[in-house]
Amino acid sequence: PDDVDGAIGVGPDLLGGGGAMDGGVGRIHELLRHEVLRVAGGELLGLGAGLGDGVLPAFLDPADRRVPMVPVADIATAAAGLLRGPAWTGRRVVDLASFDASPADVAAAFGAVLGRAVTPVLVPREQRAGILRGAGFRPEIADAFVAMYDGINAGVVAAEPGSERSRGATSLAAAARVLAA
Repeated sequence: PDDVDGAIGVGPDLLGGGGAMDGGVGRIHELLRHEVLRVAGGELLGLGAGLGDGVLPAFLDPADRRVPMVPVADIATAAAGLLRGPAWTGRRVVDLASFDASPADVAAAFGAVLGRAVTPVLVPREQRAGILRGAGFRPEIADAFVAMYDGINAGVVAAEPGSERSRGATSLAAAARVLAA
């Protein structure tokens, strides 16, 4: 993977709603190791722990705030399309989302799949990095996720002006079915 043409920046830009794509030859800076990226905080991380008890850990506050979300499969599809598509030069920002959802929406989707009530529960900020590291995130990536959710919760994270808008194909219901399987 180190010799892939194009570059996918994984950091505050991608995590905060705009994925920076630079033209030319570059490297994929971070390979995504988890099934889901940016799906309402801890909502889809560590599924075995909370969902069995009907609890969905949430990093977004309030629980009914909807934000753009995207499963990794849709990120991979979009990235592959960009890398195989026409060449570009300079900086290219693609704002990718598959669906807009809140922690309450994610909990309801899992509840529908699991056939039981699932409730979102806000995780205290001081516990978030530890939860992410426990799910396999490197410390600097865990810290970037916590900072991203701080920005989302404060209302300061938004798509970059002038970015391309792209919609992934996966619905919240489909993502919940896959992840709950």
